[in-house]
Amino acid sequence: MISYKVLITYCALYDVPLPDELTLEAMKEAYNAVAVNGCVKKSDFLEMACWFDEYIAAEPMKDYCVFFDRVKLIKELLYKTNKERRDVMKPFECVSN
Repeated sequence: MISYKVLITYCALYDVPLPDELTLEAMKEAYNAVAVNGCVKKSDFLEMACWFDEYIAAEPMKDYCVFFDRVKLIKELLYKTNKERRDVMKPFECVSN
């Protein structure tokens, strides 16, 4: 059985290149810097730099498209999918130890 959290996270980031070890360590440090008891609030997660931010923001949009903040929307989706009931999020499996 596939976890819906893993499936949604995969679909949201399916074409994003995987981070290298150095980038992953930097993200772990950033996560730990804003975490309280190992959990991050939504506002902190949305402001946190993630390895996929630049890639998603750099994707070209067609002339006929309406602009929207794809990075923010994807981060909101990831947060909503992976958060705990107390409205805080623990690290993604790929970011945690």
